[in-house]
Amino acid sequence: MPIQRTVRPHSSIAYAAWLAVAVALAGCYDELPLEPPVAAGPARGALANVALVESGEFRALTYNVHGIIDAVPGSIGEFISEYTAAISRMLDIGPLLNGYDHVAIQENFVARLTLDFGFVKLRIRLDGLYRGLDHQTAHPFRSGYQRPTPPAVPPPTDFDVAFSDGLVRFSNFSFAPQDYSRQTWSSCNGNDCFTNKGFTLARTRLPATTGFSVDIYNLHMNAGSSEADLEARWDQMVQLADVIASTSAGRAVIVAGDFNLNPFSTNPVRAARDREILEELLERTGLADACTAVSADACDATLVDRFLYRPQTPNGETILELEPLAWVANGAGTPFDGLSDHKAIEVKFAWRVWGEMSSRW
Repeated sequence: MPIQRTVRPHSSIAYAAWLAVAVALAGCYDELPLEPPVAAGPARGALANVALVESGEFRALTYNVHGIIDAVPGSIGEFISEYTAAISRMLDIGPLLNGYDHVAIQENFVARLTLDFGFVKLRIRLDGLYRGLDHQTAHPFRSGYQRPTPPAVPPPTDFDVAFSDGLVRFSNFSFAPQDYSRQTWSSCNGNDCFTNKGFTLARTRLPATTGFSVDIYNLHMNAGSSEADLEARWDQMVQLADVIASTSAGRAVIVAGDFNLNPFSTNPVRAARDREILEELLERTGLADACTAVSADACDATLVDRFLYRPQTPNGETILELEPLAWVANGAGTPFDGLSDHKAIEVKFAWRVWGEMSSRW
């Protein structure tokens, strides 16, 4: 049985500072464990007829929480100061996540500092950004965080720092450890190479007696408008599409996150290239954009944060349908106002299982 988390209130930035110091002194760098595995269902069976067997709805959120500064400061004092300020924002964001069934978070970075005092080297883990969310959310299933590892390109600092991929998730729906994985992009450019951006996959079980699950991806793609940035995003799209083709063939899929794709950029070169990358991703994977599916006229296609989705169609016949019913960009005038440089994007999905099943996936 999953363990229900206790939500801890906070009163001031003093708590954030205390939290930063407390977690910095923690000595373990390993990923936090996931919840205990749930039993797998029987093997796939034959579709008997076409009829609505079961249905439901859930609310999903993707949010880039801006958990890292735009340029890593040169001094460790500046770094700790800005990191502590970010923890305070995480403490404000955490309770807002409890209204959603599945939450995909980007830029919730865990950092590892190595301080060289000559006679001794001290390694400090800073996981306050994750703890700031984790202590304020009540979801029974959560991913934990990635262990910080040296990036492809070291940040230009006078101290040794490494980052995680910044990707975490919180869910009311179960995903077992063996059904959760991370992958770092094989290509990056610029400041993005200072971290270990990539994507995660959780085979997430719907609250359905038929035992169906959805492959939910959480990603953060390369930012920027230079030619090298555009090439990196193309390479990342290809990498993601290949994994979906090999791992999620015939399965229902949701891809959420910060795509950094803006087909309506004021930079015409970027706009054209980003449109090409997005269209190619949709073509290769059979995914659709939830925003345009809900309302093409009302959709803010300039936002880089997206939900893509597709149904489960083994042998070309839909047996698990996903339908976006509502799309909302939470920014100014909402509880998320001022907490990040991104809007929190939410989608309300309906799911429907079609056909009587002699067994289940």
